[in-house]
Amino acid sequence: MPNWINSESQSRLYYSLLIRAPEFLMGCTLSVYTIKFNYKLHAKFKTSLAFLGFVMVISSFILIDEKIFSPILSMFICAGTFLIILSDLQGEKKSAFILNSKIFVYLGGLSFSIYLYHWPILALIHYSYGEIQWTIWSIILYIAVTFFMSWLSWKFIENYFKYINSASILKNSSKLLFVVFVAISPVSYAKNLNSIIPAQAIEYTRYADDKTICHGKKLDSCLRGNSLRPKILLIGDSHAAQLNIAADIAGENLGIGIDVISGGSCIPLEGFNIKKLPDWAKKPCQDQIVTVSRKLPEYKKIILAGMWSYQLQDELMPNLLHSFFINSALNNQQVIVLGQIPKLKINPVRLLRLKYLGIEIPATLESDWIDANQKLDILTKAHNIKFYHVENFTLFNSPPYFNGQIIYHDNHHLNEVGSKIYGQFLAGLINDFSSSN
Repeated sequence: MPNWINSESQSRLYYSLLIRAPEFLMGCTLSVYTIKFNYKLHAKFKTSLAFLGFVMVISSFILIDEKIFSPILSMFICAGTFLIILSDLQGEKKSAFILNSKIFVYLGGLSFSIYLYHWPILALIHYSYGEIQWTIWSIILYIAVTFFMSWLSWKFIENYFKYINSASILKNSSKLLFVVFVAISPVSYAKNLNSIIPAQAIEYTRYADDKTICHGKKLDSCLRGNSLRPKILLIGDSHAAQLNIAADIAGENLGIGIDVISGGSCIPLEGFNIKKLPDWAKKPCQDQIVTVSRKLPEYKKIILAGMWSYQLQDELMPNLLHSFFINSALNNQQVIVLGQIPKLKINPVRLLRLKYLGIEIPATLESDWIDANQKLDILTKAHNIKFYHVENFTLFNSPPYFNGQIIYHDNHHLNEVGSKIYGQFLAGLINDFSSSN
């Protein structure tokens, strides 16, 4: 079975030029074939062809989504469009009166420009504001801006250049030079913008050096802080991995060792649903589960950390935590659960880049992490487990910044700077945890 059918990255397929090439070839084939088409046969079946084409296109809206996109399905949609164009219903007043109406003909004229401009406008909105909460007014505004830009392009660029062959050699050359200039100028402008924005220091681009932490792999030692006095086991997904430096700070302050073991998108506990993970994460997760299972009996204090907004989407996760809490109580192990840190709607690196360009975009937060923390709070209370709402730390008063410093390296992970500061709070939290038991 071809790799693209089982691919975990549908977006790569969707935007791949190689995958899209057959669609363009289909259009080229159509333009060549129609010249030699048997028009007697065409006249007899064109209404049926058009009807079949419309059924294929309309059904694609119902049956196909981004999760199951593939080249075969994209060709199904294109084949429907192919049949509609091939049927050539121009002038058919009865069978195609809607398609031949003035507004549809006008939209057809603008369609290429709409195709060109709708995505850059949408990408700019997402780049600047992250995920958009679409309202009726924002949709109307987006459509209006897209149509206006498309009309300008159609009126002053597309209509102007499509007659290039009928003009003089001098005029053709000037138009060609203008096209080359327009094509190259965005690249030069982008390079100029990039030169304005300074490169980030490495501690702002990661939560730890991946080579030194037990994230998805086992090293000789996973201990942070005071390695001579291992006392606490900290486990979880990447939201535990981001606390490696925090564990160093907390461990040194308290004079204890904190064993940090984590997996990508994985809470490494026996019974975790590995099937939901992408292929690259399954074996590392299983390896970490084995490691944690071996280490669990050595520790009386355990800390769980995770991206709960993701983990609790799995209906099996509450049962896994329920079983873990019961077993911990039977083994006289004390457990605390750290809430998920605030999750941003936009990558903070984008905020920083825009800030250097003089564009101030306020940081806004998602809501799913709040809902997840509330669900976990209820679950832990049922087992008399301490749950910490870490969003109440002053560290998170105005994410992604703290005292003027950026403390996130993406929209839901701390960077090294943030992890160091978190360590001070973690030390107090562990101290409270120890004294209360």
